[in-house]
Amino acid sequence: MITTCLLLITFGASTISFADIWTNTVDLDRLLIGSGTFSWQHDVTTDFSIPYDTLNSATLTISAWGVDNNNDHIIVQGVSQGALNSDGMMFFEWVTWTNYNIGAAFTSGWTSGSPLDVTLVYNETQLGSLRSLFLNTSTLTIDYTNRVSAVPEPGTLMLILLAGPVLAVTAGFRERIKKRQQ
Repeated sequence: MITTCLLLITFGASTISFADIWTNTVDLDRLLIGSGTFSWQHDVTTDFSIPYDTLNSATLTISAWGVDNNNDHIIVQGVSQGALNSDGMMFFEWVTWTNYNIGAAFTSGWTSGSPLDVTLVYNETQLGSLRSLFLNTSTLTIDYTNRVSAVPEPGTLMLILLAGPVLAVTAGFRERIKKRQQ
């Protein structure tokens, strides 16, 4: 009985959870003219693993100059995320940024421990004129709840495993002594 209680106390709480936020920024610094594709990768912390951890949110923010809406598309892990547009703008610098909710990219198609693949399909040749797009940065932010196993240290585990038989033998001796005294 005591051994069972000790084991339940030790192994009953099998995981501990805590929230964490991972941010990875890639300096793209790329001038794009004409049409084509441009790809890059974001590192993902090795501490984040699907399905073991819980993904709270994942966003990709791309900062660029010369965004003229709807002719440049972002693809993450092979899935289109939509057009590069101007969700926000710094007025004096004409730098725009676009935010994408990319949580689905981690729950389908991404392998834990791998980098995140991002591709821009661009077309800067509308109406016969040659335009340009300058990609500044790409920032990946992952908000997740990390689950860590609550495994005792080897010395503690050994003490608990040895304490069980010792307590059982002690309890057996007590019962024998009680029976003899009666």
